[in-house]
Amino acid sequence: MADGAYAVFIEGLSETMTDIDELPERVKRSAQIAVNYATKRARTAASRAMRDQIAWSASYLDGKLSIKLAQGGELEGQIGAVFRPTSLARFASGSKQAWKLAKQLHVGAGRFTSGNGKMLFVPLKRGSGPITEDNMNLGLAIRLKEGEKVNAKYRMKPFGKGLYLLYGPSSAQVLYTVAEDISPDVAEWLNGEFERQMNRTDNR
Repeated sequence: MADGAYAVFIEGLSETMTDIDELPERVKRSAQIAVNYATKRARTAASRAMRDQIAWSASYLDGKLSIKLAQGGELEGQIGAVFRPTSLARFASGSKQAWKLAKQLHVGAGRFTSGNGKMLFVPLKRGSGPITEDNMNLGLAIRLKEGEKVNAKYRMKPFGKGLYLLYGPSSAQVLYTVAEDISPDVAEWLNGEFERQMNRTDNR
């Protein structure tokens, strides 16, 4: 279940009706269709905007973004995203092998960060089984001397022997940053589809 959510809903109806049940059936139906239409387009737009900021693939975000459409008497749709941070190993370029150095990271669009000979891939557990060559995830860790710090906005988790696992932003964090940017377009899609649906019912 997604931890964060971006909501799409009809504004203005609540100002004229104290109860959704008081709305004429054709208005409720048109509003729900418009909400779901805008929610689907908002998810596509959010994914594209998030990939413009962070070097995620579309397939990766497909597994991190969820969508909840309005059902029953609801007039609200939601786009959800997980708060779990992304391993920086995902952004490393070139060959990825356990205990080998990472040469470059491509985290943001058009921006590369050098590993500086300190970042290396480390084996992590996958599921409940033991770590084997065929059953493991790869994380990215950095080796720091005592008292040494990293001047970067990465989250770090101790891994042992002077190593710290490095994590980038979560999909929820980035979704929140693009939500305001796409809101005007979502409102336009919502209002346009609502008017189109209402015109269809008027012409029947």
